[in-house]
Amino acid sequence: MAGRGVAGDEVTPLPEAAINLVEISAKYEVAIPRSICERLGLKPGQTLQVIAIGDRVELIPVRSTRSVRGFVRGIDSHVERGTDRE
Repeated sequence: MAGRGVAGDEVTPLPEAAINLVEISAKYEVAIPRSICERLGLKPGQTLQVIAIGDRVELIPVRSTRSVRGFVRGIDSHVERGTDRE
């Protein structure tokens, strides 16, 4: 059954799963349901990366450099260098 994980003989719902059916148009276009766009903060004109993994298609939002700025704040960036690199 779509949208459900199987654990042994019992069927359990997947957490935070949003399942909708969409059709591929004659121009190979797919409309993402508004509820999903709102939930993920997707905006018209935003770029998505399309990846084929096995028999499924994944759409990954491309984030701007500005939006991910500072996400590694506090990370230790010290790198041990060999004596030939000093």
